[in-house]
Amino acid sequence: MKEIIKDDQHLHHWLDMARERISFQGLPARICWVGLEWRQKLGLAFNEMVRSGEVSAPIVIGRDHLDSGSVASPNRETEAMARWF
Repeated sequence: MKEIIKDDQHLHHWLDMARERISFQGLPARICWVGLEWRQKLGLAFNEMVRSGEVSAPIVIGRDHLDSGSVASPNRETEAMARWF
């Protein structure tokens, strides 16, 4: 992530702090909210990591909100998006 998003020092600090302070909780899962400009680049990078064998676990890129209760509304622009499950 830091190799792809090189200029975001806030993100780098957060990633370093999370690695040091958040203990392993069972699954090797992480969550990261990134801006629209990085989603495509990260998706392509994740695909390459899987293709090369660097990562073997599934990677999910989803849409979500930090506090979904505050934005749950049938009139929201994302409520009409297709659900693939």
